[in-house]
Amino acid sequence: MNYLELVKRLASETGTELESKVTTVEVPPATAYGETTEHRTRLINWVRQAWIEIQEDQDQWNFMVRRASMPLVRGQTSYAIAELANPDCTGCDPEECDPDEAYYDYIVPFVAPQDYRYIWMVDGSTQQPNPQICYYVHPERFFGDRDRMNKTAFGQPSRYSIDRTGCIVFDASPPDDDYHIQFEYKLLPHEFLTDEDTPRGLPLKYHMLIIYKAMVYYAMFDEADKQVQRAAKLARDWMNKLRRDQLKEYTMPGTRS
Repeated sequence: MNYLELVKRLASETGTELESKVTTVEVPPATAYGETTEHRTRLINWVRQAWIEIQEDQDQWNFMVRRASMPLVRGQTSYAIAELANPDCTGCDPEECDPDEAYYDYIVPFVAPQDYRYIWMVDGSTQQPNPQICYYVHPERFFGDRDRMNKTAFGQPSRYSIDRTGCIVFDASPPDDDYHIQFEYKLLPHEFLTDEDTPRGLPLKYHMLIIYKAMVYYAMFDEADKQVQRAAKLARDWMNKLRRDQLKEYTMPGTRS
């Protein structure tokens, strides 16, 4: 369902008799009935609020995580994290990314549980590239090893860490320019703005969760205790289903130290 359809469905579920009167969510229509326009605006805002709260309920929603890639440069082992963020939107979905605006919340490996802060290293020179895990190492151990070695090795990087300047540093420099890394990033919450906007990434079967959460706001505003309880139970049940289905599971082997 798109934004307009969600608002119309909320009007139908709450029995407000406004379903046929909600023709757009963008510009309030002229009407002689101020109360109708005011109530319509509340429905629109409740749907928008519900969608934002669903996205902010968890840090690791699968439907809010995307994968991007960045090429590595021969002879270079250190990269500013800002480069990984791909400010020019390289490697991200062009329909989701505005190069003039921040589109990501954080890069997943840097906030994942300690044992799972890995990224993928890909050798693009092979006909069938096989991504290899590049493991995170604690800075004290990582940079101590580098100091003792007193040299930068050439080869496929297998470990990385973060230095004090906020740069990601690999344990080796790729022998050629065919290597790139793959990593995941979490999108910023998406906000409904136009009639055609749809819940970005949210599977269709969970669109009613937005309605149920919005119904809670409606019932609370109407001071209808029984409706609050019913809507809250529906919202809670469907939120639990979404969590079971869309929370990120860490199953790969973790940190090497």
